[in-house]
Amino acid sequence: MKNRKLEKTPITIILSLMILFGVFTATSNNAYAQSKDINDVKAIQKIITIQRNKGAKVSAKLDNKKQYKWSKKTGRLREINWYKKGLKGKINFNKLIELRYINVKRNNLKNIDINKLKNLDVLMCQKIT
Repeated sequence: MKNRKLEKTPITIILSLMILFGVFTATSNNAYAQSKDINDVKAIQKIITIQRNKGAKVSAKLDNKKQYKWSKKTGRLREINWYKKGLKGKINFNKLIELRYINVKRNNLKNIDINKLKNLDVLMCQKIT
């Protein structure tokens, strides 16, 4: 009788650890999703709305890792990749002060406002001809 109880103990421990790991993983993903800087979220959503109204195919899903990179430490938007997305007219990124990388190549932009982006390292832009 004792041997049977001892045999079940490791299985119980393993199952408990698996459940705890699953709960931790699920909550840590949600914590990251909620940690985006609210000012950056509002600013990028405004730009997205304006550009989508002009026909651009930019993602409204801010967790889209192909188009947006967020700082895990600060929650600030660090990179935007809108290559060949149908952007038109003027675009102002100045409220996204932590941007380091912007790719807006192969679009029809007339003006890109970035004069307040002190940390910007890379701006890739090329008009469609």
